[in-house]
Amino acid sequence: MPALIKITYLTMLLSLVAFPGAVLANPVGQVVSISQNAFVERNGQRRPLAQGASVSIGDAITTDASGQVQLLFRDETRIAIGVNSHLVVESILFDSANTASEFTVSAVEGAFRFLSGNSAKSAYSLRTPNGTMGIRGTEFDFTVVPLN
Repeated sequence: MPALIKITYLTMLLSLVAFPGAVLANPVGQVVSISQNAFVERNGQRRPLAQGASVSIGDAITTDASGQVQLLFRDETRIAIGVNSHLVVESILFDSANTASEFTVSAVEGAFRFLSGNSAKSAYSLRTPNGTMGIRGTEFDFTVVPLN
């Protein structure tokens, strides 16, 4: 193996070891609207959300009794998260800058509004504690009640 390739390979390997969160924190969307208290849990750390903040794979977004958030994803999909809600961005694979071949979020609890974007209908999956829904419409509201 030529020396330059070895150095490049070693640099990439060291980057993955030293900064593992950087690979996972590739933004897939952003917060476009926020009202009151909303939080994101990323890499085990919980912090307040702010308008314009990025949204990445694995982010868990929660709101309290006065919080609401609207997310805009790269494919123009919008998700509004109501009060006392919890959503996890599970998996989004973009084919290009504005379409996804896979778009999976998990609505754990609360009220949501979903507006599909530029991706094919077959790309969307919405998980809840009771099952997974394939999205075939373009706009709908739904509520997830926790199982007790």
